Amino acid sequence: MQRVANAGGIVTNVAQVSTAGSFTVANTEVFYEDCSSGTIMAQSVTGGSPRLVASGLVTSNGCSDEMLVVGGSIYISQILTSGSVVRSVPTTGGTLTTRAASLVSPVDLVNDGTYLFLREFSSGEIVRFRLSDFSRTTMAARSCGGLTLNPTNVYWASEIGAPPSPACFDGGTGPIVSLPKGQ
Repeated sequence: MQRVANAGGIVTNVAQVSTAGSFTVANTEVFYEDCSSGTIMAQSVTGGSPRLVASGLVTSNGCSDEMLVVGGSIYISQILTSGSVVRSVPTTGGTLTTRAASLVSPVDLVNDGTYLFLREFSSGEIVRFRLSDFSRTTMAARSCGGLTLNPTNVYWASEIGAPPSPACFDGGTGPIVSLPKGQ
């Protein structure tokens, strides 16, 4: 794993990982998934020794996970054949806790500090979870891809054809649509 200043310059090594999966940077640390050991590790963005944050990740998915940090917690989505999940662990380390189960293929994790949003890749569903209790709200039944936020809305690419084969899944594109985040 390497880093370079936003303005460019010298590329420096941060971490040596044999089989890296997802990673994110927060609070002067890079948090990354070590697929060979099923662990989440943390290391200073300036280098140094890594530290174990959590173990027990399922590695049979080929490390097709996504990760983000919200406040003092790391959230990681794991696409599994037996039902995908979103799990969390404190950034300081601890035990992984399953926050949402029975998902199909959670991708495109984004958050605003109150909610965690994701897109179910297989169905296209846009889902919102309240971080305080992980209550689930389906915001849209279908989408084509992408998911982003601004201070008031959540945005995604919508389908342009009728289910079960929307045009976006057949190589077409759809319009960018939005809803207020709190609806």
